[in-house]
Amino acid sequence: MSFPSDHREVPSFYRLLEGAKPVTLGFWFDNQTFEGPVDPATAKLTPERYDWCEDEVKVVDLGEGRFRLADKPDFGELTEINWGDEFYADSSNHGLEFVLRVLPAKFRHEQWVMRGPISSESDLSNTIHALGGGWLCIMGGICTVTLPVEAWVVFKQTKIKRSGVQKSPDLKPIKRQQ
Repeated sequence: MSFPSDHREVPSFYRLLEGAKPVTLGFWFDNQTFEGPVDPATAKLTPERYDWCEDEVKVVDLGEGRFRLADKPDFGELTEINWGDEFYADSSNHGLEFVLRVLPAKFRHEQWVMRGPISSESDLSNTIHALGGGWLCIMGGICTVTLPVEAWVVFKQTKIKRSGVQKSPDLKPIKRQQ
């Protein structure tokens, strides 16, 4: 994972991800709703609906079986947790096995399709970082914006132009996670 390089100080959200280590994370994936990870107890009730999946991720070990996701594949079955989210997992021979997401979530994530990536010097980037969040863009314009849950209200009320484009129609949320 690369962090914005033009900043002299690493914004607070990215510091939460420091010290992450690569690991294989195993989890149950719902093959009807295409969501994962799901609660292992739910998956055991109707096994024909769920598939066991593994993704190579980076996690910060918070101790006592609790982890913070720091990085995950751009396209994969981990659709219900994102960077910054915390979860419990058991150690296994292959890495970690997802047990439970920590709720309430500290962060809310939105994915946006934009004309291009967010500039690290833009008002949008500065606002996200000032509110304790982070952003990541892939493929030139698919951007994940993560903010503390309580900061979204403030963020939505700001009247900044987002990377030189108005919110609509150029800025389109494609997935919201809470």
